[in-house]
Amino acid sequence: MPLLLLCVLLAQHLHAALSSNETSRLDLSGRYAAGELLVKWKDGPDSYAAAIGNLSIGAEVKRNFHQIGWQHVKVPEGMSVRQGMNAFQALGTVLAVEPNYVPAITGRWLTQVIRSIRTANAPSPQRGR
Repeated sequence: MPLLLLCVLLAQHLHAALSSNETSRLDLSGRYAAGELLVKWKDGPDSYAAAIGNLSIGAEVKRNFHQIGWQHVKVPEGMSVRQGMNAFQALGTVLAVEPNYVPAITGRWLTQVIRSIRTANAPSPQRGR
């Protein structure tokens, strides 16, 4: 029963993510979200440099990851991911910038998760099942 519940919850989560208005368009390769970047600012996402940098590029902040110092941004319409990366790198206040890669959830990955759950729920002499 727990396996069925996990599969239902995973399916609901994926459906919600894919049908949400917040879902990003993918680039033609399908590897990352079109027009979106992850930026690691030297002084953090709440810094003056981050505010001025985003303003000068015209980027829209979608989310801050305060604990790790990264920021999720959307570059202006018409700007490619490569152009956005170059613009952020040219600021001199950015430690790293990369496309917003889409995690690949494959059938193999799901099979491994299901196998792990089955193993964890298997009867065990030590647990008296």
